[in-house]
Amino acid sequence: VYSCGGGCDGQLGHGDRGIHLIPKAIQALLGKRIVAIAAGRSHSLFVDAVGIAYSCGEGFGGNLGHGNQARQLTPIPVRALRRKRICAVAASEGSFFLDDAGVAYSCGQGGKGYAGTDDGGLFQLTPRSICGALLDKQICAIAAGGIHTIFLDTAGVAYSCGFGGEGRLGHGDELRQDTPKPIDALRGTRICAIAAGGSASFFVDMSGVAYSCGSGPLANGREWG
Repeated sequence: VYSCGGGCDGQLGHGDRGIHLIPKAIQALLGKRIVAIAAGRSHSLFVDAVGIAYSCGEGFGGNLGHGNQARQLTPIPVRALRRKRICAVAASEGSFFLDDAGVAYSCGQGGKGYAGTDDGGLFQLTPRSICGALLDKQICAIAAGGIHTIFLDTAGVAYSCGFGGEGRLGHGDELRQDTPKPIDALRGTRICAIAAGGSASFFVDMSGVAYSCGSGPLANGREWG
């Protein structure tokens, strides 16, 4: 695994807080077969082939999942998930993890509901399972926007939570949603891919038709086939 750019919070994983102008191998992950990476605002997540999740960077709010708010300059395992086999990660202001049983977890700053745990905006220092509408659902994908999050289950149902401004959650309003809620406008449509931006959300169905909501030049609620 290689990284480059600004590392002022240790998010590059090189053991320093400097700028790296060209990609450099992350020494702490040498010998690990990394299969997934997620880059948050100032922290990074990694997953290896045996399902171990690692994190580094700014720890404010518990973003790294290590039980504290300390900055971490090199990737270390998220011990709270050591009994779980993680297969996917997503990152924004907080962190999200998906295990091989389809259970989603989050940690970090829970403000505006995007963590999905209905914790009143409190910091979550270690990963916590996201229940609510996701209970007994097998989640297969997570997309983290700036302050909202989208989830997808194996039945093709999309869910969203977090800040609802500009309609980015797709629920027909601009209300905050503290736990994941199915997107009724997509009911009857089998979704197979999701993406989230700063103030917009995107969905693709099994026929290859793309949908969007929120604000931005492409997020106008149109279908793109």
